Amino acid sequence: MAAKSSMLQNSVISAELVDFGHGRYNACMNMAIDEVLLDLADRTGRFFFRTYDFTKSSVILANSDSPLNLKELDENVDVTRRISGGKPIYVDDNILSYSITGPMHGAASAFKNSTAINNTFGPLIMHAVAGIANNSDKLSMGKVYSIEFDGKPIVGNGQHLNASHSFLYHGVAAVGPWDARSIDRRLWLRREDYDALYTLPNLHDIAGDGYTIQEYKSMLSKGLRNAIGKAFSSKSEISEAEKDEVLKSAAGKVASTYASKSWVYRDDPGMKRDSRFCLLWPD
Repeated sequence: MAAKSSMLQNSVISAELVDFGHGRYNACMNMAIDEVLLDLADRTGRFFFRTYDFTKSSVILANSDSPLNLKELDENVDVTRRISGGKPIYVDDNILSYSITGPMHGAASAFKNSTAINNTFGPLIMHAVAGIANNSDKLSMGKVYSIEFDGKPIVGNGQHLNASHSFLYHGVAAVGPWDARSIDRRLWLRREDYDALYTLPNLHDIAGDGYTIQEYKSMLSKGLRNAIGKAFSSKSEISEAEKDEVLKSAAGKVASTYASKSWVYRDDPGMKRDSRFCLLWPD
């Protein structure tokens, strides 16, 4: 198909991609790992890729979201804030999350802005989704870093640029249906957004090959690793020693930042309360 062939025309990135593997952590730890890898990419000139799940359903505010977007929280859901932009997102076991961190200097100087970053990695992610989805010709790059199926978002990505030294590009893919009732319970939603959540596509339904949601998540995780890995001149797996150091540093950031009420519930002037769910903004 035309969309798939255009995805594969990216030139090879002359750098090392380090596979961090797949992990299951709480929301604070997942956001902290991304920030640690962002700093590590800057210091070492390497790129890092990982896929991950959450230990429980979670609400993650964007950097500029007002905490007044939050509605009802309890022990069944985690809440934190991320360093990237966008809108509030809700994640559960129907969602596969991933992140790519890399330098913006040296051999990676082509990644000079968020558009260049999205133009490189967005099509690779779309290619991985296309490898599983039926009617993959209906996939297209959407607005604000999303990937759409038949004009509706199935993947949403966010970015954070660290003073032009390194970047974080992370996102969520709907492998199963969005839990509209749980999302409405946790976040203040417009009525039209609540209704729209039921209409959003997910990989399980559009593939329709009889596999479970968890099996599709595993397929997509492998597909992402294959598609993104081919874009680099060199690949490796992170060593256990380095991974332990990353997790240790991330645990420190959890305590100092991501689990801190002053970070999660800060309400500085100019923070946004417009109650749009991440994948539904803009329309």
